[in-house]
Amino acid sequence: MRLYTVHLPPGGGAENAELVREGFAWPALLFGPIWALYRRLWLGTAVWISVLALLAAAQRLWPGAGLIVALAWIAFAVLFAAEGNDARRRALARRGFREAGVVGGQGRDEAQRRFADLSSIGRA
Repeated sequence: MRLYTVHLPPGGGAENAELVREGFAWPALLFGPIWALYRRLWLGTAVWISVLALLAAAQRLWPGAGLIVALAWIAFAVLFAAEGNDARRRALARRGFREAGVVGGQGRDEAQRRFADLSSIGRA
């Protein structure tokens, strides 16, 4: 079972909820800046590109530092993926979304249905 935090937009209901998965963001590891752009994480995209530029500059200045640059790149990519979903939560909070709770399910669709069911029970 996967856990998701549920974020409601200002003035919106359960049907407009954003679900953010808890844990490591594998797409962020594999697709980095593309994932960040898709998730509207502008600062994350800028950081990703800046780190890439710094590591490329380091490689040009110190050609023998290839292994160190590669390890730094891997470490950054793993850190970015580990913090990616937390960055999404912070970005949603800045846009006015409020955290409504945590819900579980086998996938996003099931978790969204479960949250909608729980929300309708609360209104009854």
